[in-house]
Amino acid sequence: MKLTLSWVLHMASTYRIRVGYTADLWETGAMTHDRAAVRKMAELFDVAPGRWGLRGDPHVWQALRDALSDTDVPPSAEAVAGLLRATFEELVDVDLLGEPAPHVYRERYAHGGMSGGMVHLDTWRQRLLPLLVERSGRPRDPRTLLAR
Repeated sequence: MKLTLSWVLHMASTYRIRVGYTADLWETGAMTHDRAAVRKMAELFDVAPGRWGLRGDPHVWQALRDALSDTDVPPSAEAVAGLLRATFEELVDVDLLGEPAPHVYRERYAHGGMSGGMVHLDTWRQRLLPLLVERSGRPRDPRTLLAR
């Protein structure tokens, strides 16, 4: 869009902006747009799911959030899924796609209860990781969501 003096004056009068501040407001609007475009992965974790698989799952959720707190959301659903899967595998010390067991025990996520420390891999594969990818708002291809 080409900025002309008549357009700036029109916008200034329409929105009751003093012309001397028009350039500053224009820059602020652009900066706000840029900030909105660069979201952090931690935002995807802001609302916890209503259901978990086992007692270790909420602790893994928090560990994932903490590990990715300063990371920008990647541009594609596949990249988001890959980042989430890789971080999950590192934190839980498991090959998410290769592990046939539906759950694993990890001492660091044991905070009480009969299933304390138990991480339900099937819940992460089928519900929690896809939920986080969906929250990213990136285009999603279900055939490649958790593919390596």
